[in-house]
Amino acid sequence: MNEIIFKSAGHEQFYNEALTKCSCEDCYHRALFYALGIYEDTRNHLSEIYDFDNRCINPEVLRAGWVTGGTARALRLAFNLFCSCIPESKNKERYSVAEIFGYSETKYFLQTIALRYEY
Repeated sequence: MNEIIFKSAGHEQFYNEALTKCSCEDCYHRALFYALGIYEDTRNHLSEIYDFDNRCINPEVLRAGWVTGGTARALRLAFNLFCSCIPESKNKERYSVAEIFGYSETKYFLQTIALRYEY
């Protein structure tokens, strides 16, 4: 894999610290923590998003008041790549490529996919 492109120093630090804390560096966790690190809000709310003890995500976090358009897209991408999770059954269209991509963070979202599929 080529060198990972990070949005900021905070993004890179978060990614490395989350992988270390998780003690699991498979492609699923690399993609998850990379996507969650893109936005400061998701970095700040990691304990609401991911349970390190049980190694699982909390899809209910998508309903949290701090979740915005960008963080929602990052969460949806992260959850989908981590475990093929589409928790909002009545809002499945929000997981489409058109809904997630085409915004300012596209290059980081593509990096997330590259990490997941070890491209």
